[in-house]
Amino acid sequence: MAFTHAPMDIGSGPELPGLARRLFGNIQLDFETETRAATLQSADFGPCRLSRIDATAHGVRGQRVAQRSHDVDSIKLILQADGRSVMEQGGMSLIVGTGSMLLYDPTRPYALNNVSRITQFLLQVPRHNFSAALLQRLTGPHLFTAEQNGISRIVAGLVRNAMTEAPVLDETARARVGDTIVRLATSLILPEETEDERDSMSLKILRSRVKAYVEANLARPNLDVEEIAQRMGCSRRYIFRAFEAENVTPASFLWDLRLERAHARLTDPTFRGSSISEVAYSCGFSSSAHFSRAFRKRYGCTPSQLRGEMAG
Repeated sequence: MAFTHAPMDIGSGPELPGLARRLFGNIQLDFETETRAATLQSADFGPCRLSRIDATAHGVRGQRVAQRSHDVDSIKLILQADGRSVMEQGGMSLIVGTGSMLLYDPTRPYALNNVSRITQFLLQVPRHNFSAALLQRLTGPHLFTAEQNGISRIVAGLVRNAMTEAPVLDETARARVGDTIVRLATSLILPEETEDERDSMSLKILRSRVKAYVEANLARPNLDVEEIAQRMGCSRRYIFRAFEAENVTPASFLWDLRLERAHARLTDPTFRGSSISEVAYSCGFSSSAHFSRAFRKRYGCTPSQLRGEMAG
């Protein structure tokens, strides 16, 4: 069942505790100082909800046990963007440092002590997305450190980007992003014997995200793997691994896509009034001469020859 709150909820100062209880359940917040400097922003992403908390040191206590799949006490994932916290649950005590992620079941009593000023992203995933076996693995919290790569890094990057872009995404786009986040979050605690399957799925999702980002930014001539990796929240090596299944490199995918889009525009009557240079620049080529050489190598004719054939 999807969350039904408004797309964006924002609270700060004295309003924050009330909004936090409405979104996160019957929790108790204990601030060392006034809540004046604390802010909470929350966005509906269809099958999940994402929130950002910026606050001074404070404690969070959760005591209520709720089992309904649609309850606000869904399975929760904390991405610690800044600061230091300590999670105590099920006899475990885990230090959550900057860059770490924590997955836990808030229907089990817990205490989260934010011992410094923190910036956290909080993901809520309804319980029905987790199998009984996976829920059993959540008798205690699971910590993913900043040094880990792979799927945890992809989840972190996606969560950060999604929250940043939430105000400009429509309902359909938010739901699509939310579905991807949910699939990745549930895979974080798959049994070890399915590690290869989990890694394969994370690479497939990363490849899909990279392709969408490249397509949206194709007109920028300075787009490169370094920027893409930073945007996706992972290493350059992981971007290359994501494309290994298709036997291409990220760079070759980028240039092939530019040529394909240029070819499509040169044969599209809508762009008949655009010069060949304008078409080249609109597809991210910084030089019309370079574009013509690459185009001829790919299609066996120059852009001008193709235009001539279409006109004839």
